[in-house]
Amino acid sequence: MYSLKDKSPRDSFIWGYKECKKVLKKKGIKKAQLFFNNRKIIWEKTKNYSDKKAYDGAKKAILESSQNVYLKKDGQDYANAVSLNIKNKTLPTNVSVACVIAFKDRHDMVEVNIRSLLMQSLSPAIILVASNPSDLVFSKKMQEKYSKVFFVVCPNFPVGKKWDTGVQFAKLINPESLLILGSDDVLSPGYIQEAYKKIGKGSGSKIGAADLVGSIKWRIYDSDKKLYSLSYNDKIVKITLGGGRLYSRYFLDSCEWSIFDKGISKNLDNLGHNKVVAFSDKIELISDSEFILSIEGNWEVMNSAKNILRAKNKISSKNITSRKNETLSKFLGINFNDLL
Repeated sequence: MYSLKDKSPRDSFIWGYKECKKVLKKKGIKKAQLFFNNRKIIWEKTKNYSDKKAYDGAKKAILESSQNVYLKKDGQDYANAVSLNIKNKTLPTNVSVACVIAFKDRHDMVEVNIRSLLMQSLSPAIILVASNPSDLVFSKKMQEKYSKVFFVVCPNFPVGKKWDTGVQFAKLINPESLLILGSDDVLSPGYIQEAYKKIGKGSGSKIGAADLVGSIKWRIYDSDKKLYSLSYNDKIVKITLGGGRLYSRYFLDSCEWSIFDKGISKNLDNLGHNKVVAFSDKIELISDSEFILSIEGNWEVMNSAKNILRAKNKISSKNITSRKNETLSKFLGINFNDLL
């Protein structure tokens, strides 16, 4: 069996991708799936990281050729839960950041989120995880409209499985890092760039590099048309927000990209955080100059008062386009009130 132990992870990924493409072209999908399975067997036998990346490369080639490929992970058949719509659209390469957004309805807000991400100083590849027929129609439209948008479809419950489905798709893109973002959360223009500078890159982590970058502060623009500034009481809550987290690939590869419990719908942020703590405990916070804005977010419902250090009315609706917020308003190019 051909081993890649002397090859770099990236070269191995490219080799697996190209070799599988050759088999697809010459012998068809069944032989390509056999090639794919053989690479998996080799990786499981050698436990060599380069063999694993060759397997990942072959997986990407297979998925690009078919919308319904039976991929198994932890004994679960994802073909019944995941609908890949990527024909006529090649998955990107050399991606610094892949962003997963799981959503249900509220399509106008999701597109605002997409636009804001694409206008970041470092823009990510975006994976939408849709739940129903109207979400599917919307996702197809977004994929056609924006070159960096892809999507998968998964039932809304359990929510953990929905998020995991998006993460497993992101893995196929082979990014240097993974961003998790709520459908109604908008990031300030330099958020991703700053977080990415702090994160460990590639298959090895440099000294001092973080495996998770996030925030304990956020802003809410709510249905009363008021802007609130909130933060966790760090004496009680020892965890970053789930939205706006950037994970390093070094950490993700160590846990097989398993950062969500597929069987639950609540407390979804805990697993990824706890795994980083156990792996390296390298967690950094984003600076106060960057922030997460939740449009009509329901954090005040999801978090008990004792967990929140401060929650004050910061800017009234009549001042939402004041000089202090002019940059954000221009950046988003939207009327906040239209989204409520």
